[in-house]
Amino acid sequence: MSNAPSAASYATSAVLFVKGLCVSAGDAFASMPTEGKIGAVLGISTFFINWYYRRRADRRAERLSQINTES
Repeated sequence: MSNAPSAASYATSAVLFVKGLCVSAGDAFASMPTEGKIGAVLGISTFFINWYYRRRADRRAERLSQINTES
């Protein structure tokens, strides 16, 4: 799997989040424009999706190593 989509997603979310913070420096998330909220949600969801699939890959590798050692 390539890291390019993850990097693009993190970069986009960071830019949108910072843009939103710059526009609404006073009230943080409450009065943040839509772009900032989208950036925050995109960054957080990308993190959890990457974490989930990395965990699945680790479990798969662990099962394969157990199978290989039993043979």
